[in-house]
Amino acid sequence: MISVFYLIPLYNSANTISECLFSICSLKHIVEVVVINDNSQDNSGITISKIKEKLPYKIHVINNKSNIGISDSLNKGLEIALSNNADYVIRLDSDDFNSKGRTDFQIEYME
Repeated sequence: MISVFYLIPLYNSANTISECLFSICSLKHIVEVVVINDNSQDNSGITISKIKEKLPYKIHVINNKSNIGISDSLNKGLEIALSNNADYVIRLDSDDFNSKGRTDFQIEYME
């Protein structure tokens, strides 16, 4: 099976992160998600904690102690993906969501 890691940089997205995380799925591949919380000042972290057991994949949460910006946050997520032998890395914003079947379609296209 192919290992797919989603990287989601997050800052003050308590209102959208649930829909984002629940939109990620695959019927064919192993999916893991890395959320990099860039020192959010809202309830983003609490929202993730409340739903993480309901998600159908493993989720890694990085909590930055200070706001370091999107590029450095994504680099932290990429380190986790690469250390876990990700075959593919997909980036998704915390206020965005996937169309049904996106992951499988995208991986099949790249293969």
